[in-house]
Amino acid sequence: DDNRTAIERIGGLEPLVRLCSSSVSDAVLESAAAALANLAYNENNRKRIAQLSGVEPLVWLCAHSKSDAVLESASAALGNLAYYNDRNRIRIAETGGLAALAQLCEGTGSVSVLES
Repeated sequence: DDNRTAIERIGGLEPLVRLCSSSVSDAVLESAAAALANLAYNENNRKRIAQLSGVEPLVWLCAHSKSDAVLESASAALGNLAYYNDRNRIRIAETGGLAALAQLCEGTGSVSVLES
């Protein structure tokens, strides 16, 4: 958890959120979303990612990406952001996250996406 805290302290969350919002590369999107999923294991990072408007691009990726790797990482990040954080759960729901995740579950045949 020390590394997760250190990454947040040096401003590492902001560029990852920006990449999830702006990149057109599936490889970059998958890596950025996977990094946010990992960093969201930390309670303070969950709060900070939401403060940086990190929920919205992850929801968008879950609703629109065609890449299983991106879908897996973005859905895992949303799951970790929701973990023991009611505000993030509400925000995910309000930004269409529940509908996106339900649609994702119905529309994918990928076991790895469903398990995330």
